Amino acid sequence: MNQTPKAQVLVRQAASLLQQGFSQKAQQAINLAFQQGAASGVAWDIYAQACANLNQVQPAILGLKKAISLDGGRLDRALLLGQMLVRAGQWQDAANIYQQVIQQDDSQAKAWFGLGESLLGTKDVERALRCFSGALEREPDFPEARQRLAVCFLEKGEALKALRLLEKLISDFPDAVGPKVDYGEALRQANRYRQAQQELEKLQDHPVVGALARRRLVDVYLHTGEYDLAEQFLDGMDEVHQKEPDWILQRVRLDNIYGRNAEACERLRFLLQSEPGIANGWKQLMELTKSPLSDGELSCLKEQARLASKFGRQSTAADFHFALAFHFELTGERELEFRSLEKGNNLKHGLIRFDFDNYLSRVQPSRECYSAENIHEWSADSKARPCPAPIFILSLPRSGSTLVEQILGVHEDAEATGESDFAEQAWFALTGERSLFSAPELHRQMSAEKVEKFRQYYLAAAAEAGFDTRKRLVNKGINNHKFAGLLKAAFPEASFIDLRRNIMDVAFGCYRQNFASQLFSFSMDGCAREVALFYDNMAFWYNQLPAQEFHSLYYETLVNNFEPQVRELLAYCALSWDPRCLEFQRAKGKVSTASINQVSQGLFTQGVARWKKYEAYLGPMMDALRSHGLEPLRD
Repeated sequence: MNQTPKAQVLVRQAASLLQQGFSQKAQQAINLAFQQGAASGVAWDIYAQACANLNQVQPAILGLKKAISLDGGRLDRALLLGQMLVRAGQWQDAANIYQQVIQQDDSQAKAWFGLGESLLGTKDVERALRCFSGALEREPDFPEARQRLAVCFLEKGEALKALRLLEKLISDFPDAVGPKVDYGEALRQANRYRQAQQELEKLQDHPVVGALARRRLVDVYLHTGEYDLAEQFLDGMDEVHQKEPDWILQRVRLDNIYGRNAEACERLRFLLQSEPGIANGWKQLMELTKSPLSDGELSCLKEQARLASKFGRQSTAADFHFALAFHFELTGERELEFRSLEKGNNLKHGLIRFDFDNYLSRVQPSRECYSAENIHEWSADSKARPCPAPIFILSLPRSGSTLVEQILGVHEDAEATGESDFAEQAWFALTGERSLFSAPELHRQMSAEKVEKFRQYYLAAAAEAGFDTRKRLVNKGINNHKFAGLLKAAFPEASFIDLRRNIMDVAFGCYRQNFASQLFSFSMDGCAREVALFYDNMAFWYNQLPAQEFHSLYYETLVNNFEPQVRELLAYCALSWDPRCLEFQRAKGKVSTASINQVSQGLFTQGVARWKKYEAYLGPMMDALRSHGLEPLRD
């Protein structure tokens, strides 16, 4: 169709206004052009871009589809259409667009980024991570891809990797506020609560990211026990934000803390009726009610699992299968529970592809640098710079470390620090390496001077995170047993608790827990190898250090003979008797691991020999343990 001269003038005028940044005026001009008969793909391009700039998402999508129907799917049109579909939450349609672009031109970093956004929208974090990495391979200085890669690491629970990316991004782009909000969240996930609070409070009134900063501050306050502040922030949100899933889930958690379970359940059910795709919400509902789902709720959960698998959202589908397993645990249907666990773990294992052999090739050489002679030679002079001796819990996940930490953390002379990454922070300050196991040669190069610096950096990190270093810092870092020699050299006066539990309860406990960051846990062999690594590490340390350096504690003995065991534990740690340690469940906040529900309920004796209920299905787990030198049926 030929355009009238007046329509052509209006199209050119709209294009000029758009180029100058006057999107609303450009939109008005192009609408007048349409009234004068304009019908070209270029006119619809201008209209779509103006709508996109004004955040009018659906009109922008319609305009782009019209332009494509008239003139074809040029690259710029396809990329903008994908971007608008992402904004609209039409993840699959957006993914289809970006995949078509990549098939035609694999070099397009923006297409890889857009595909990553689409996959992240469906919670397919592993595939999204690979797409953002692909974008950076093609365009290394792509700041948005760097930020979203960090978000993927946060979703996976890998806070240290996220911190490394975000610190560099903030350094390169100091005026960008988006990375700073994510940085605050990364600090929170790394248990650096004081720093997270400081960073997020700077942004809480920002016109663009303020609402997100305030929501993340609520998570900080919920962890540190500042419940009044958390409630104040939640109540202060506007009505729009109070309808969002994040707000409702935070409110549910606060209601649960205050014992308002009826209100919490009502909110959660309301949320799941409108947002049934929140897999963890289903499990949270069952934890609150302590009862299985109704028939209707179970059908809905199964349908969500089916849809997630159908549309390739394997990570989300796995989360639903873990939620189904919890339902069947509550109904006592053991086989259905186990099969759901199996499906969830298989899906996660297929996505993650964890290489245990490669991991061992870095952990064991690092450990072996700390012989008895080296530990003695490198030991820091604690008398020259006195501080209360830290308490390190050496244990596997699901061994009861949260219980022991909370018992000790109640004491007036101690402070629980959770799984805080002070050792990793100190190692980075000392060597520039984020992981303690990335470069074994750095451990071979240790010296008394370097160990002294490590000690100083460790205590500085604890102080900066808001912990009182005048107290005995209790750390239950799940990797402590892998570098106990370094900790002993840095803190010769420290107390080391060798915490163990029945190996089948530990191995199966890891397998049945939908861990975000324990990548070994999604296969039976991986669980068995991690257990075997712990026993191998502890045997190594007992060969290097006198047995009296460790306090041997068994979970089963602790929960069945509680007070005498607590007395022995306090005596070993040189802490005076404090009866409050017997009432650890009253501790204020600061439980954020997978054990939060057991700890808040008090002494959890139901965990003893729990694996025996599933013995009929755990033959492969027993075989895996035996293949790695452990006898699963020993007491």
